[in-house]
Amino acid sequence: MWLFEAQLMRGTKEETELFRKYNSDKQWDCSGDECREEDSIDSYLYFLDSIEEFSTGLADVICVNSMFTASVFKQTFKSLKDRELTVLYPSLNTEFFDKTEECSIPEIPESAEYIFTSLNRFEVKKNIKLAIEAFADEEKITLLRRSRAVLYTPHNEHFGIVPVESMYVGTPVIAVNSGGPKESIVHLETGLLAEQLPEAFAECMARLIRDEPLVKKLRQMGPKRVHDLFAFEAFSSRLDHIVKGEEF
Repeated sequence: MWLFEAQLMRGTKEETELFRKYNSDKQWDCSGDECREEDSIDSYLYFLDSIEEFSTGLADVICVNSMFTASVFKQTFKSLKDRELTVLYPSLNTEFFDKTEECSIPEIPESAEYIFTSLNRFEVKKNIKLAIEAFADEEKITLLRRSRAVLYTPHNEHFGIVPVESMYVGTPVIAVNSGGPKESIVHLETGLLAEQLPEAFAECMARLIRDEPLVKKLRQMGPKRVHDLFAFEAFSSRLDHIVKGEEF
């Protein structure tokens, strides 16, 4: 039995509140003070968490997508804190990036010299009610390649594929110094890690504008790191060793 644990079921406070909001029609019909709606949801989530923790413990091998996820796993599943966890980084479809040709993006002038790009997913749980026209793959890759750097702002992201995509096309990444990016990015080698502060990000952006030798180094080292650790070949080789119970 195999388990690939990427996002743990136990949600944040915001996720729990969202669950309550959109499942209010499914609550237990309780009357009086002895059974409240919140108690019903909490009991329901606790029941699911308990099943997940028990079933996870039956796995022969537990794979996580980063060392950060491993730490969250041990904090969440107390009874499994002594279980050995195997890190299996997600892979990037490098062939897709290699075959995709650049295209023109009318909104960005050809003369634009310094472009800083931030790619994120808009999630329902954040209540962002916007109509967004998604970029085509060609536009996304073109934007990544033309950018001076990519700004990756999520805090405590379990892994984060955007920094890997950016490094592969030779674009430096400025990311929050937490979670998965601490493992995918090598500070001052393939990108910059900064504290979750506006001034920290601004300082990194300014450095990448004025320090041309550093930018050149980051552009050279990024693709190599992705090829060595995050390409599908690396993923396949790692998984093969895990299945065979071999050291890697």
